[in-house]
Amino acid sequence: STDTLTYDPTTDYYIPETLPLRKKYQLEPAVIIRDTTQKIKKAFGYDDLINQITAEGGIANRLDRLFKPEYYSYDPHIDWDKFINFDQYYWLPLGPNTVPVAGLQETAVSTYTLTDSSDRLNFILTPDGLTPDVTITLYKGVTYKFDINSTRKVWIKTRRVAGATQALSEGILNNGISNGTITLTVTDTTPLTLYYIAEDDKLIGGEIIVKSIQEDSVIDIEKEIIGKQTFTSGNGVTFTNGLNVHFIGTVTPAEYQNKNFIVEGVGDSIVLVDLASLETPEAFSGYYNENFDGTNFDEYPFDNFGTLPLVPEYITINRASFSIERR
Repeated sequence: STDTLTYDPTTDYYIPETLPLRKKYQLEPAVIIRDTTQKIKKAFGYDDLINQITAEGGIANRLDRLFKPEYYSYDPHIDWDKFINFDQYYWLPLGPNTVPVAGLQETAVSTYTLTDSSDRLNFILTPDGLTPDVTITLYKGVTYKFDINSTRKVWIKTRRVAGATQALSEGILNNGISNGTITLTVTDTTPLTLYYIAEDDKLIGGEIIVKSIQEDSVIDIEKEIIGKQTFTSGNGVTFTNGLNVHFIGTVTPAEYQNKNFIVEGVGDSIVLVDLASLETPEAFSGYYNENFDGTNFDEYPFDNFGTLPLVPEYITINRASFSIERR
């Protein structure tokens, strides 16, 4: 075209045109129609198209308006995050597996002192130092030392029996002494219930509860999670929308204990939706076999779907909303 910056009149030659329209559009592309042998049957140039529109009664005095496309703004009622980041979502008929969430680690007591009570009928453990034969909690992955100063031999056992039987043998040193230090390393194979017992009297001594190290934690749900944009727990769980969680350790408020929650609102304002509130009592089919192309696209899930509701229900807004509309 003679209108471009690369046009050089000394080297670029064009066949002169007498009509302004032909001169302006002489190099515009044309529609070429060929037959099966690639022989050209028809060719429609840009000016021919304009002339044909005029011949058919169309208004062709403004070409910019003639070929200006119409467009519409359409906002479908869909979750745009699921539409754009579809590869981050998975169809789970039974829902996602629950993930344990722990708070910040408390300082575990790793040294105890064991002595006789004043009447020598019980053991007294510090740091408690008051309650006779107190129950204590130990955590996996921690090594504990028991400084023994007693008139009786002290054993850590798997059962509450007298004598030297049923003594714990794994991860322990100096078991069954009256003076000195018993060292106990709690591992994943350590029994969840142990006992510290006097050798000559099975009624003297207390219970030892073994828990995971994550349970030695504290978390305040309303202060640390609710309303925050993001959250990463003490045991390394980063919250994402749709995550199914339950809280372990010392949980405040108590209403968040022993329940499962779906995480929503990450990036804006985190809320926890009680999983029990999303359960539907309606009947589900045991098996549905959809014939190929038997229904419109995306009307049903994939073939052999096993949990199709007999009366479908649809969550039309975010699960974290204050009111959930179903129909």
